[in-house]
Amino acid sequence: MARAYIVFFIYLANNLPGTFAFGRSARHEESFLLIGGTKGGLYNSGVYMFKPETDSWTLMMGQLATPRDQTTAMVVKIPNV
Repeated sequence: MARAYIVFFIYLANNLPGTFAFGRSARHEESFLLIGGTKGGLYNSGVYMFKPETDSWTLMMGQLATPRDQTTAMVVKIPNV
């Protein structure tokens, strides 16, 4: 019988700018993004990037068009046109 193992990696970083649940993360360059989720019981449209060089979070200018939780997140590089 095959077994599935789930491994969680926890990055010990500075506190988030609020309480989040059900958000998703995606790797971005040498860091990662935290996308959507719920914040204070409400759906969140925020996209936050962790900056390891300053141990801080930045709210990105680009936000989700519709606040969501439990969504899928990935970074896709789009070539300059």
